[in-house]
Amino acid sequence: LVRSFGPFPFSVSILSIIVLYIGVNYLKGLNVLNSSRTFHAKYDNIGGLKIGSTVFLNGFQVGMVSNVTLLNNQNQKLLVDISIDKDFDLPLNSVCKIVNYDLMGTKSINLVLGNDTSLAQSGDTLISGMESSLQDEVNAQILPLKIKTEDLIGSIDSVMKIITAV
Repeated sequence: LVRSFGPFPFSVSILSIIVLYIGVNYLKGLNVLNSSRTFHAKYDNIGGLKIGSTVFLNGFQVGMVSNVTLLNNQNQKLLVDISIDKDFDLPLNSVCKIVNYDLMGTKSINLVLGNDTSLAQSGDTLISGMESSLQDEVNAQILPLKIKTEDLIGSIDSVMKIITAV
């Protein structure tokens, strides 16, 4: 009653697992079949950067964030792994700057190429940086106005006391 199908079901299940693995990683935005270079950057705060976020060089997408891990031994810093798909020379003093990709607050990484003659190799740790957010820039513009307004209110209060005394 029991028929032996041979190695066919075993090979189909292995093939299915491999296709599932590649498909899930593809949907995450990671291409496991593509050879890419991986670089690292350490940040104190990544501000909502996620795995699969894009990496740009002069507005052109050259890679994506492949992993984010918490380093327990270095003041809770975050290690961001960046996979670069395109082949170009990356100086060792290049900066990985976290920027706002759009007005909704989506984060991405902008590579700012350095001027060092030595080139970064796959696995090197690059300099990290973070661009100020739109809210920070608005606060910086409004802070002087707020201080002047508080001084004006104090002056008006002094004038009102003098008028009341007269």
